[in-house]
Amino acid sequence: MSASRERKKRMQDGNTPAAAPQKKKKKLSEGWLLAICVVLVVALVFGGIFGFRAYQRSRTVLTVGSHEVKVPEFNFFYNNTVGSFKNYASYVGIDTATALDKQNVTTNAVTYLPIFGVDTSYLADYQANDEGVYEDVTWAQLMASATKDVIVQTYAVYNEAVAAGYTLDEDDIAEIDSEMASIESVAVAQGETADELFARVFGNGCDAEGYRNYMVVVHTAAHYPTTLKYTDEEISARYEESKEDFDVVSFYLYTTKASDYAAENEDGTKADPTEEDAAKAKADAESMANDFRAANDAVTVCADYTKASITSSYGEEAATWLFETAALDGEQVKLFEKDDTYYVIKLAAKGDYQSYNALELFIKNDSEEVAEGEMTAERKIAAINASMKADHTEENMKAMIETYGNGSNGVVENMMRNSMAGVDKSVFAWGLEKHKAGDFSSFITDNGTMYLFITGEGDTRLNVSVSNTLSNEWINSIKEAASASCGYDEDAAMAANVGLVLGTN
Repeated sequence: MSASRERKKRMQDGNTPAAAPQKKKKKLSEGWLLAICVVLVVALVFGGIFGFRAYQRSRTVLTVGSHEVKVPEFNFFYNNTVGSFKNYASYVGIDTATALDKQNVTTNAVTYLPIFGVDTSYLADYQANDEGVYEDVTWAQLMASATKDVIVQTYAVYNEAVAAGYTLDEDDIAEIDSEMASIESVAVAQGETADELFARVFGNGCDAEGYRNYMVVVHTAAHYPTTLKYTDEEISARYEESKEDFDVVSFYLYTTKASDYAAENEDGTKADPTEEDAAKAKADAESMANDFRAANDAVTVCADYTKASITSSYGEEAATWLFETAALDGEQVKLFEKDDTYYVIKLAAKGDYQSYNALELFIKNDSEEVAEGEMTAERKIAAINASMKADHTEENMKAMIETYGNGSNGVVENMMRNSMAGVDKSVFAWGLEKHKAGDFSSFITDNGTMYLFITGEGDTRLNVSVSNTLSNEWINSIKEAASASCGYDEDAAMAANVGLVLGTN
């Protein structure tokens, strides 16, 4: 009889195997019981911690369109927000040695924040105490709110770019790949993986893949608006809506006031100016008005100013004169007085103009002793001058930029007078002249030597200005729509790596 048939027969007969004899149980000692309890407690605690941390990392801080921004991705944006604020810490009273989530915002800081581009509307629901401290608002909370605004705008634009089929070009991808490779080399040099480095710097859950995705999103959002094109009709219509926002003039400015001539007190402070001091200031201004000298070190350049900006700074009379009376072939210089200050203005340019496309190379002055084997600024300048004198071509200029440009391609599109004035007065004066492709010049500034090679005409200043305005208005509109439905979860944001220290992070 087979074994299966035998088992079946036994079951049918009601026969079952005899029960195995029970062994006498051993009683565990109290020491063993305590050890087991400790192990169980440790497992529960650490298992709970790891589980809680995983839960925190998976939380959604906000949503833009269909994209959910989790805590690790929020960390990348937050770190950038905090990093860009380092130079302003002293202005707003942030202790650079204390974590941001351990410091409270003050009313004194609020007066400066808009200057640095930080929206203070977050504080509307809070009240400062008698000492001017927002006891319920830490800098981490305010920075997180500012980060939320950045993320909303970034993803609002990114989503539009993706919908339009826009992708980064090869140069952009190469730039991202280069940065990733650089970071990985730093990690290897420190004896860790790239993922370990990202987790240490940005927070748990952050890794190389996440950072690269973050870079793609940021680059896409930055570049896509520059690809938007507007028709002549769209530009003309927007210009007609508010011409005063786009019409500009450029001028040289000389300023003097009575306090410049006031005597000095024994403690080194300035005494209150007298009528005699005011008379000296006026006489000085009148002398400059009669013989204006743009090369004077005290003369500055005001490029591409609107009528509103001139009215605010120098008075309505000055604005009216510049826009309605002053002419390059007529009255060019005039003296104005506002708030006990004398302004001598000389018209430099008026009306719309053509911008330039150019190649730019800047050789910074040596700030300290140059390391052995490295070229001094003087040697670089000599080499560039000799090379461009021998081969005055765009190709050679690009070669000089490749050799001495510190990684920059030097390409400048639609170079405006205000940007040239921002470099140096001599650069601005050169830009007032008419140039063509191939024109080349160098300029010695306080900080170094600048080279410009004109590659051709750019767009008109008016078209660029109106197009930029249309683009910014478009960005603001989609940002507002995205912000209204982003569902920002501040508790989730506080689970991010918000306790940074400005002095060391």
